Amino acid sequence: MKTDEYYELLGRINELENRLNGLELNFGSNFKEANDMTDIKISKNDMKDIKISKNEMIGHIKKIVSLDLEAKGFFIRKAIPKNGEGSGIIIENEDKSNQKKIMVKKSKDYSVQYKIDDEFNFSGWFTSSDSELREYDGYIFTVYKDSVPTYFVFDKNDMNVILKQKNQDSKGNYHFYLAEDKNNQYFDHRDGGLLLSGNVNAWEKIEGIVMKKS
Repeated sequence: MKTDEYYELLGRINELENRLNGLELNFGSNFKEANDMTDIKISKNDMKDIKISKNEMIGHIKKIVSLDLEAKGFFIRKAIPKNGEGSGIIIENEDKSNQKKIMVKKSKDYSVQYKIDDEFNFSGWFTSSDSELREYDGYIFTVYKDSVPTYFVFDKNDMNVILKQKNQDSKGNYHFYLAEDKNNQYFDHRDGGLLLSGNVNAWEKIEGIVMKKS
């Protein structure tokens, strides 16, 4: 099991990497506009990371969730952040008297990059704060390994149990390291390790959230 200091350092590295990726994306966009005739080559590893956009992921999730809920009179749509709906999906009935907000986040696999692939088949990384988590009725965290998704699905009760066992960083954020180990068990391996096998592809939790009376 990795130490708290290891995870603190890993979190800082990941934050720096995300900032660098943002700068690279902005630079790449500007570069393309100025050099329309330039052929920019992308490595296979880069293609794996950028192949699935968040919109595509949300589209896949909508299809899965719709299978059971649309037959029960519920509709699933992408949330509109500027309307205060957060970033994810909204599930509601026809007259909108029952509306639930589901957080949707995605991560690539970091296991090879951070040399923990001897322990894990994949390991994703997510961050969130108390204020963000309180906005939602449910949570779907998706880890992509070679463009193949694994969905970790949580309701409010699940998240409350998890957060009681977690520590916040200096900025007040929680870090989630969601992974599959070599025995095909699923964990959050931050903060001592939490077994989460019951949360993988647990779509019945979303139905339970929706059917629960407010």
